[in-house]
Amino acid sequence: MNRRSMIIVLAGFVVGLLTGMVLVSTSEDLSDSLLGAPGDGKKDKKDFAYFQVPLADIEEWLVEYYPDTTEDLKLTVDTMAKFVDDEALFDRDFALVEEDISYLLPYVYGALTGLEEEDLAEPENLKIDEESEFSLCVALDDDPYMGATMYLYLTVPKEQLEDMEIPKEWEELKEAKTNVIYWTLLGCFPELEKPDKEAEPE
Repeated sequence: MNRRSMIIVLAGFVVGLLTGMVLVSTSEDLSDSLLGAPGDGKKDKKDFAYFQVPLADIEEWLVEYYPDTTEDLKLTVDTMAKFVDDEALFDRDFALVEEDISYLLPYVYGALTGLEEEDLAEPENLKIDEESEFSLCVALDDDPYMGATMYLYLTVPKEQLEDMEIPKEWEELKEAKTNVIYWTLLGCFPELEKPDKEAEPE
């Protein structure tokens, strides 16, 4: 091959490579299939807002929305706080607060979305579109050095933020608290999918 032919082949290769890179970068589906993405590629590209607030700080906010349930809500929050204070690190039986979490989270969701107390009794008002990827959780930060704290942890697609009445004083996080040491999700609304215990490992 003479020098002229080699230059033409090389130029064609460079043009083809650049064209391919442009196509991959402009196509999400093609990019995910060629380059790979952890989990669902489209989900990873969505913008979310994350909030956390100490569970003890939501009691007053909740009873403003639902004054008729003040005693029940106060008892629920106090029971969960006592659980954190009394149980030893790594010896906590989360089943002890499972019922309290299941009772509390629908009320929090109702307050965030402006539902009246009577509306909470209707299952259809508490049904969340699975594609929204909204989640409301109770989490435990079991830091042995700073002390254990129970939090309300909220994940909201940014496109849904305007539909939520999130208090201004709630701390917005810069990123999700995934793989954070001592951080444990105790329960969520809607309920997180649990792994199939009967499934055999591959």
